[in-house]
Order: sequence, then structure tokens, then C-alpha cells
Amino acid sequence: MTTDSKWRKHLNVCLFVTFVTAILYFSLFVRIHPIPMPWILMFIIPTAYYIKQKTPFAHILTEKKPLFPQIIAGIILCLATVLLLFITFIFLSLLANTPYLELLRNYAPPRRNILYALFIIGFGEEWFFRGFVFDKLYKDTNSKLIAILLSSILFALVHFQFWLIGDHTWALIANMIFCFFVGLLYAFARCYTKSSTLTSVSLAHGLYWIVMPIITQHI
Repeated sequence: MTTDSKWRKHLNVCLFVTFVTAILYFSLFVRIHPIPMPWILMFIIPTAYYIKQKTPFAHILTEKKPLFPQIIAGIILCLATVLLLFITFIFLSLLANTPYLELLRNYAPPRRNILYALFIIGFGEEWFFRGFVFDKLYKDTNSKLIAILLSSILFALVHFQFWLIGDHTWALIANMIFCFFVGLLYAFARCYTKSSTLTSVSLAHGLYWIVMPIITQHI
């Protein structure tokens, strides 16, 4: 394969994944009670992809690694995510007088929805972004850097909330920066940390949505 053909293939793969993610974003406006449409697609698209690839789900989730270290890695990643949240809050407080924490209080799911946080938000988003998006990009481009960067950018763009434009523009920008760095953190952890797997990052993501409402209510 020539260099030109190789880069054309890389571009096609990136455009395909971006298109699929765009569909996911626009599905934000379609709701099927009680689960919003985006999370339905987050489960269906990766599941169909891995079935087509004939890849066992257990291998994708755990990579045949011991479970306990994966859980510990997930807890550590959750703490790192909370630290990123505080850095974002401090950055926004210094830059603009924006009630970012108030927005988080309103955005966070109720604390009683622990299963929703763990399996719908945590597992659903990771199954799609650090699972399907990352694996598809890495498989077809053979570049971890492309997979990490583009999956993180798409993760941030999906969290673009246009209704925040105006009075809360800085909060919108800070939230997308936060999501981008969370995407980088989780992707790097899955790639380069011995004990981190898709299970670890899913647990970290879900735990974050459990502890974040508690933290924001007491600050």
C-alpha cells in the first residue's frame, strides 16, 4: 500500500468514526423513556461492531487480566477524575465568574440512581468511546496516538451543550476541556497502565457520577 493510499484509508476511518459520533450527538434530541436515545446507540453500535469482528466481550472488557487490580485501577482513575474536576473549577473561577458547580449540581443524576450512573453513563460511554471508537481507530490506522487523540476530541464534542452558549459560555468551554482531558486520561490508562482495562475506566466513569453530586452539594 502506497503512503497516499495509507493516509486516505486513515482519513476515511477517522471520518467514519466522526460521522457515527455525530449521529450519536444529534440523537441527544431524541428521547425514549426512560433511557435517552444516545445511550441506546452507545450500547448497540459497539456491540454490533464486536460481534462482526468476532471478538469476545470478556476479552474487550478485561483483557484476561485479574479483576481485583482492575477495580483498584478504576477507583484510582475516579479520584484522578475528581482532581481534574477541581482543576477545571479553579481554572473557571479565576477566568470568569461562572457558577460551574451550580451547573454540575443540576446536570448530575440523582444520587439514588447508582445503577444508572454505573451502567448507563459509566459503562455506556466507555463501551462506545474507549471501546468501539478507540479500537476501530487503532485497528485501522495502527496508531495509538490517533486513536487516543481523536477519541478524546470526539468525547469532548459530544458533551458540547449549545444551550450554555451566552451566559455560561465559559462553563461550556471548561466542561469540554475537562471532558477532553478525561478522555485522554482514560485512553492512556487503558493503553499504557498494566492493570487498567475497559472495565477499569467504566468503573471510574460510573463512580465519578456517583461521588460528584455528593461533592458538589458540600462545596
